[in-house]
Amino acid sequence: MGWTSGIAPALALLAGEYAVSLALRDLGTVDTAAPLVGAGLLVLAELAYWSVELGGPGREETGLLVRRLAALTMLACLSVGLGALVVVVTALPLGGGLLWDAIGVVAAAGVLAVVASLARRESGV
Repeated sequence: MGWTSGIAPALALLAGEYAVSLALRDLGTVDTAAPLVGAGLLVLAELAYWSVELGGPGREETGLLVRRLAALTMLACLSVGLGALVVVVTALPLGGGLLWDAIGVVAAAGVLAVVASLARRESGV
């Protein structure tokens, strides 16, 4: 049917369900499965949008399908690796302070800038 408007809300519901399950857990623990859940949501989103694209007229060549699957696999592996790095850093006992707060704010702003840049590029603005 080509309905892409339902993909993002479905992913948001899945991520929200995961967040609620984390909130109901013990507060002092770090979920080591979080990188896998994040990569799973990423792969799910890519495959959902891909299925909508393939539902239209025309066909993709076999070589393109293989390259696209390889790129998706590599992206998922990188996502798991970066997520694992975040989990490890989160679990480290670091002292607090103003410097760490400033580094966190700069990192969060950087992530938002990257996401905004990617969204702008996707929308063609």
